[in-house]
Amino acid sequence: MLSEIALVVFTAILAWATIKLAQHTQALSKLTERLVKIETTRDERDQQENRRRDLKTALAAAESIQMIYPGEFAQHLNKPANLPLSAMTDIETLHSLKKYIKDPDCQQHLEVLCNSFDSVRREKSQVRVNEEDIALRVNGLKDRIQWCVNEWRTEIASG
Repeated sequence: MLSEIALVVFTAILAWATIKLAQHTQALSKLTERLVKIETTRDERDQQENRRRDLKTALAAAESIQMIYPGEFAQHLNKPANLPLSAMTDIETLHSLKKYIKDPDCQQHLEVLCNSFDSVRREKSQVRVNEEDIALRVNGLKDRIQWCVNEWRTEIASG
């Protein structure tokens, strides 16, 4: 009889402990869900901040590109001692951020210009770029990039 009472008492204690464990597990699950939401929100905020930082960099590069004189720029590419390094860097910077450019023509201009820069650097004075083509590409880029500039300014200002 004593063993039966002990069995009932221990069974009750075990049931109580199981209920408490289930409650703690449920509370832990809720905390985990909240933590996941916090992490997701933080990741989204970080992505927005990274995008905004990239857009500011792209905007600065695009504004500098808009000040390039295409004919002079193209001529300087054929003079290894006098390469327009600042303008080349701006174009390469914008090229590296082309994922933010929706216009395929802009992307193509950037691609062709950067390939030309690579050839000029690699071959030094042995290669001559087609100045007319480069000037047309720069002009085309300057014209088309204005859409991006307007869009980026709006997005940066709204954030």
